[in-house]
Amino acid sequence: MAEAKTRIDPKLLAKALMRMKGLVKGNGLAEGKVILLDTPENTDIKIYRFKARTSLTLVPQYGTRTEPGRNTTAEVVSSETEFRNTMAQIARDIRTQPQKRQQIVDFIFKRSDKGFGIQEQRTKFHSLSRDLVQHEKCNSCANTGKSTCAKCHGKTVVPCPKCIGKRYVLCPRCRGSTRIDTAKGTVQCTFCRGDGRVNCKTCGARGQIKCQNCAATGNTQCRICAASGWLSHLTHVEIYAQINFDFDRSNLPITLVQAIDKNPSRCVAKHDIEISVAKTKTLHDIPALPTHQEPDDTIWIDYEAISPFGPMTFKINDQERAGYLFGFQTRLLEFPFFMDALITSGVEALEQAARERKNIRPYLVKAVKYRLIADVIAQTLWIKNTVKANRFLQDKYPTGLNPETIAHMVDLIDATLRNITRLWRTIGLVIGFIVFAIILEIYFLSDGREYFKSLGIPETLLTIADSAMFPLGVALGILGSKFAAKWSQDKVLHKIVPTEVLRKTLPKAGKTVRWAMIISAGMIAVFLALTMLKSGPIPLWLNFLVESTLSTIHAG
Repeated sequence: MAEAKTRIDPKLLAKALMRMKGLVKGNGLAEGKVILLDTPENTDIKIYRFKARTSLTLVPQYGTRTEPGRNTTAEVVSSETEFRNTMAQIARDIRTQPQKRQQIVDFIFKRSDKGFGIQEQRTKFHSLSRDLVQHEKCNSCANTGKSTCAKCHGKTVVPCPKCIGKRYVLCPRCRGSTRIDTAKGTVQCTFCRGDGRVNCKTCGARGQIKCQNCAATGNTQCRICAASGWLSHLTHVEIYAQINFDFDRSNLPITLVQAIDKNPSRCVAKHDIEISVAKTKTLHDIPALPTHQEPDDTIWIDYEAISPFGPMTFKINDQERAGYLFGFQTRLLEFPFFMDALITSGVEALEQAARERKNIRPYLVKAVKYRLIADVIAQTLWIKNTVKANRFLQDKYPTGLNPETIAHMVDLIDATLRNITRLWRTIGLVIGFIVFAIILEIYFLSDGREYFKSLGIPETLLTIADSAMFPLGVALGILGSKFAAKWSQDKVLHKIVPTEVLRKTLPKAGKTVRWAMIISAGMIAVFLALTMLKSGPIPLWLNFLVESTLSTIHAG
């Protein structure tokens, strides 16, 4: 059960006051205009204590493969029944064996949030994987490791390849005719004595030779079991954990519950909440949410958490502003959007800058007199993506500033940056394609391609170079546009945005990419057409393309 026992440390109140003063500093209001009121509500801030739990449900998953021989490295299970029992027992063994349990707890505690707040996550514990094996007699060789020779079928001999089992071959002299030609005419062959055939020397007139496949044993090694007579069904088991989290919400203020629920892991990682592991006497004597015993497949990690929370009121520019203090980092929650009124003139200057096409700098200079707006400009320029910049800034300024105001400022700054760079983007694009036109003129019209060909470069490589012209043109257009835009941007934002940010950022490419692709393709088409009109040598692929097009037209 959650409870509040301890009054807040006065140092936290002082820290909260400094945080509020830091928020208004440089934003149109003097720090002295911020006062922490000594009201009864401020004395109601307390340290709340509550219990929380991370629950890890263990899920073994496995895959099985068969390998020849008897595997001796894996854990042996003698039967399918024993295998099922072992699989059913794995999660319980991990939960109850201190060493294995500690591996999981240590893994969780290596996180910056110590597992506090992990919700609906799944993770794998490689160190807890297991290998199980069932041995089975090889049915193919009847557990002997040997199989009948496929060539001699166990007979140990095979027909002689020379005489094909006939035991004799044609006489090499008369070639079976029984007679030979001599100076005295045709006479009977003396080698075969007129028989036309002689005994086969390869098999010794037996018609068979020893089987070389099985070395005349009639058997070969069983390929299925690698001559072992056994097969191993190897199962690799990986341990996964489904992680969930909950905490005791009873007797906690609803605003505190909402603040924790928003991102409990961040609350611990940022030290808004301090946690410690709940002490237990035995495995099952765990102060729990709920208090029943751990399931066999689940490990509970129980925490005791503390966090300061309570209402507090400031007097800001002679107006009372009430909200809540949360956490040891003194986050200020649910205060009214008083910052919107402080930076109104700065936002108006931004709006004017977003509408202007020229002379934008004076409006930006007026806007960045507010430290908050200067930071929004720098972050939008650095992050580039307006959605991400908006999300980052809303997380950075959660107090006193309407999220809609932040989103509005980000959009205004994005529009302003486009206005600053629009003309120079076009100029840079033109410069980039002037350079590209010079390259195309040298390569296609001034016979640069033919020069490379005369050096012995294969046509295949030249075709690759031809195809590289398109991305080269796109790259030159984009780079020319971006560097010209950067020059314009740096000129306007000098001493408005930190030098480090300007030095390390390039403007977004935006629609320049599309225009660069269109112009690059068009220029290449024009120069190829000029190459054909020149009546000089043209690339083979272009010649093939033209002929194919013409033949298609004639066929139509």
